[in-house]
Amino acid sequence: MFRSKKSALLVVDFQQYFLNKGKNSTSLIEKNIRKAINLFLKERCPVYATLHYNVQSKRDPFFNFYGKVILKNSDGFEIASPVKDFKDIEIFKKTKYSALTSRKLLQKLKNERIKRLFLSGLYLEKCILSTAIDGFQKNFEMVILKDCVIARVDELRTPTVEIIKNGFGKVAEIEDLIKNG
Repeated sequence: MFRSKKSALLVVDFQQYFLNKGKNSTSLIEKNIRKAINLFLKERCPVYATLHYNVQSKRDPFFNFYGKVILKNSDGFEIASPVKDFKDIEIFKKTKYSALTSRKLLQKLKNERIKRLFLSGLYLEKCILSTAIDGFQKNFEMVILKDCVIARVDELRTPTVEIIKNGFGKVAEIEDLIKNG
């Protein structure tokens, strides 16, 4: 699946700040994200990650909605394991739900002629969904690695996967990629 086109893995917002915030423990997906990173690097496919942050300002929609935000270089801002354990991962900063609002990331994907983008990380019903929709609209083939993402609200997991599958991308599991490519 990922060898036939120019593919990349994107690990979205796997930061200390977000770990274990919802009902679901992120330890459930850490092992699978590590497998995905190892597989893509072994196959010489690029792996990218994002760091999310905002500003405390009435002009920032995240601050207005949540009342607090993760600030650049604040406690918890840093990338967490397993992502931080790899030196070959390029990290891009973002301030919106969609990772593809990062101009630098989008330019990198275009420069590398990436056609298919595999998504992993946090949170399925927010940043993963937004990135899947945005990527689809930007003509990327989007694939969600469902065993490499977690929903902050568990009840939203199944409907979010169905929304993605029925309109914006494919859904796969890391073991399928390992076995079938």
